[in-house]
Amino acid sequence: MFFTAPDRLQWAPHLALLLFLLAHCPAHAQPAPPAGPAPLTFSHTVAQPYGGDLSEENAHEAAAVLARHALVDMVARWLASRPQLDGAFEEISARPVADALVEAHITGSEFFGYEDDAGAAVTMETALHPEKTVLQATVLLSQPMLLHLYAACLKREQNILNQFVALAAARRSPADRAPGREAAFNRHIRSLRSMRIYRQALPLLQADGVWQAPETVVETMREAIDKDGLNPLPWNALGEARFQLGQTLEAAGDQDTALRLDPAFARAWHSRGTTYLKLHLPELAVEDYSAAISLAPQMAQFRQSRGAAYLVLKNFSAMCEDYRTACGLGRCESLHWARTRNYCTAPRSADTTAQ
Repeated sequence: MFFTAPDRLQWAPHLALLLFLLAHCPAHAQPAPPAGPAPLTFSHTVAQPYGGDLSEENAHEAAAVLARHALVDMVARWLASRPQLDGAFEEISARPVADALVEAHITGSEFFGYEDDAGAAVTMETALHPEKTVLQATVLLSQPMLLHLYAACLKREQNILNQFVALAAARRSPADRAPGREAAFNRHIRSLRSMRIYRQALPLLQADGVWQAPETVVETMREAIDKDGLNPLPWNALGEARFQLGQTLEAAGDQDTALRLDPAFARAWHSRGTTYLKLHLPELAVEDYSAAISLAPQMAQFRQSRGAAYLVLKNFSAMCEDYRTACGLGRCESLHWARTRNYCTAPRSADTTAQ
């Protein structure tokens, strides 16, 4: 549409008014969309005295991890009380699920006291959206391999914290010093830092137990091991990532190290068994898979893996037994595969029920 000069003069006042209204009526003057439910906020504060052979930095870091563990306990209790998750935590703990969900942040750091009577108070906070969190928890409950690692994280961190707290409580006063105690405090803090680095990579673990970006995992795990070479968790993850990169012999050695550090680490037994199977050593694979199953009998993937080793050994009866057990635990793909090839008998009533 075009205007002549007189027309422009006639429309000028209206155009000026329109421009004024646009400039002074911001977008938020429009009806706002309905707000979603407010997030739930969990907060906890831990105060840790320091002085003498316990440095301010170490006290602050330990207090932060202690506060985060308290948040995990709070969220675990909240999850266990959700009607949507009724019965989900009768056989397994809610803590690994909560640990995977908690994204804690330091919202306050306060240093109190002077010189030989000082302390660090750290406040950690996490916010959860109830409906989203319940859905996320439901997904996590279908990933037992991932929860197995979160449970291992919590267990190792708790052991480190217990040693740290006992060491701090043994001091007669905040200014107390004892031979070797400062080195022990430093060692515990390095172990906690190793765990923090390890946790950074856990989101890269897929539901099938395979690591995304294995090169990144290798780099991250080496950093964690540099902080604490006695931590079996990064040795296990390093071996799994190297296995994915085709470094099978090196991967087997990494799992050897993980198992020397923690003979009760079920996933490391399973991972080493997988390297043995790749190296054409099915008998050794069966032994390692059996050790993993004895430590974590409800892990369906462990049963499937041992069944695959029995397949290589042509022990079809044992293979079918493992595949049926795995199906009863919720993983039936291997049993279906075996039946389509007539390795296993027709479905029994128990199998049908499990499926």
